[in-house]
Amino acid sequence: MADPLEGVSSAGLIVTGADWLIMAAAVADFAPAAAGQKIKKDQIGQVWRLELSRTVDILGEVVPARRQPGLRVVGFALETEDLLAGAAAKLEAKGLDFVVANDPTADKERLLKAGARLVEEMHTDAGDHLVMIRDPWGHALQLCKRKEPMLSGS
Repeated sequence: MADPLEGVSSAGLIVTGADWLIMAAAVADFAPAAAGQKIKKDQIGQVWRLELSRTVDILGEVVPARRQPGLRVVGFALETEDLLAGAAAKLEAKGLDFVVANDPTADKERLLKAGARLVEEMHTDAGDHLVMIRDPWGHALQLCKRKEPMLSGS
């Protein structure tokens, strides 16, 4: 995988004179640790383990280092347990001026009330909750609440 900051850093990330920077989503929290040559499926057998490494946290590391005076920064937080505490922690840890907090279960209910159509909802054996819906304009959306994180923070 290419460096997620490759295009961003050459563009300067923050436009001089901007009043607001709204960071809607992470590029990727993790990327393959080594991306040498193509791996052919007939060479890896039945089980394949992918080693991942943490990518640069653009909102937490790059934005503070390049932040212009007077710039207000907005981030987003998807929280599945304690919405306010999780959003407040992100606000503090990343030095944000504002944070938009999302709860996938509440989002599902709100979207259905607004005219979205439920396509499929499932609870997996692992305890995950997946919801596939079409919003009122027909766009496909997937909401996911995992019982356990897919990747550990270590």
